[in-house]
Amino acid sequence: MAANWKCAPVNDWNSVRENFPTRALTRVLEIVALLLAASASLVMFVALPLRLLDKGHLLPGWVGFVALVLMFPIVAAWDNAGLYFLLITVSCELVLVLLKPSVRRARIQAIAAISICALTYLFLYLSVRFNFN
Repeated sequence: MAANWKCAPVNDWNSVRENFPTRALTRVLEIVALLLAASASLVMFVALPLRLLDKGHLLPGWVGFVALVLMFPIVAAWDNAGLYFLLITVSCELVLVLLKPSVRRARIQAIAAISICALTYLFLYLSVRFNFN
């Protein structure tokens, strides 16, 4: 009787996984989008508040100046190429969402990355245009 008993078929998870080029492409796109979103969040949440505090002489000593000097390359890059960074982030996240249509986490990450990059670009663009820096 036990010999005729059959268990449920076992899924071979290796065959279900994506192939290597697709996994490599998604990994590269995730890294690019993450780096651009991280640099945008550094500009938005660290460099700009430090600049405003340093402008009002609310930071002790040279702390604000040193922090701004260290973050100058990131701020300058976003100031000059912010639109291109935003377009790169949008395209990377769009491809990631299209490659993983059923993954909710991919959509949430895409919304977060695109929104922080858009806010950073918008703030830097408006501060130059209307001179409220």
